[in-house]
Amino acid sequence: MTTRKSKIARLPDSIREQINHRLQNGETAKQILEWLNALPETNALLKADFGGQPVSEPNLTHWRHGGYREWQSRQDALEALRRLGPETAQFASEADAGRLSDQLAVVLAARLAVAMRHTPSMTGIGDPEGEVGRLRELCAVLVPLRKGDHNAIKLSLERQKMERRRQCNRMA
Repeated sequence: MTTRKSKIARLPDSIREQINHRLQNGETAKQILEWLNALPETNALLKADFGGQPVSEPNLTHWRHGGYREWQSRQDALEALRRLGPETAQFASEADAGRLSDQLAVVLAARLAVAMRHTPSMTGIGDPEGEVGRLRELCAVLVPLRKGDHNAIKLSLERQKMERRRQCNRMA
C-alpha cells in the first residue's frame, strides 16, 4: 500500500472509510466536500497542517484515483474471499488442509483475480499492472512455501504406504 500525504490521507481512518463509502454510493463531490469540510476533525487537521485551506475538489479527485481505488481493490478481494469461503472451507476439510500457505494462496488468488478484472483493456483506468506485479512478487514467495507443504504431504503419504507394506509383510 502506498503511503499518502494528502489532506484526505491524513484524516482518521473512520473518516476516510466514510468518504470511500460515500464515493461508492455515488455522492457528488460537492456533497462530500460540504460534509467533510464541516467536520471538526477535518478542520483541526487543515488548520494545523494545511494553513486552514479546505479540502478541495482536486483533493477529492486525487483521493478517488489513489486511496479510494486501493480501498475498492481491498473490498473486491474481500468479497471474492467471502464468495469462495464455503468452497474453500469444504476443500480444506476434505484435504485436511488449514496451513497458512493454503490460506495465503486463496487470498493471493482472489487479489490476482480482482487485479486482472481491472486491466486497462476492460476499464481503461488505474495501474492494474503495478498491482499484478506486486502480486507476482508475493506469489514468488508463496510458491516455495506451497511446494514445501506439498512435499510434506507427499512424504507423509509415502510413509503411510511404507507402513502399510510393513504391516502386510508381517501378516504374510
